[in-house]
Amino acid sequence: MKNTSKLSNDEVKAHFDDREILEKTARQLVKDLALIGEEIDFDASQTNAYISLYNKLKQLIIQFVETDIQSLMNLLYRIDLGEKAAKSALLKEPGDKTDLLAQLILKRELQKVLLKKEFDK
Repeated sequence: MKNTSKLSNDEVKAHFDDREILEKTARQLVKDLALIGEEIDFDASQTNAYISLYNKLKQLIIQFVETDIQSLMNLLYRIDLGEKAAKSALLKEPGDKTDLLAQLILKRELQKVLLKKEFDK
């Protein structure tokens, strides 16, 4: 299996085209959000499911940035997003920051799903 920390954006997108992987990634995100007392609802059966998940996550990140940066930091810690990537994203302009953080969070959650899938074999 390819090193999941080195997945390109195209490879990430290809994995999210797989409904099962997308659903497992969304469940992983829901689980990690619950650990910090947050919720996000997601329906994997809808069209453009990835875009929907991405947009919901982005809105949550905007909320965190505007009102509760500590919850965002707790989430980044909880999902084990690399410190270098997190710091780099947090230094971006507001719109760019939320886009990049949403991408990084979903990529990290995908990595966890792929790693779990590999070890379940």
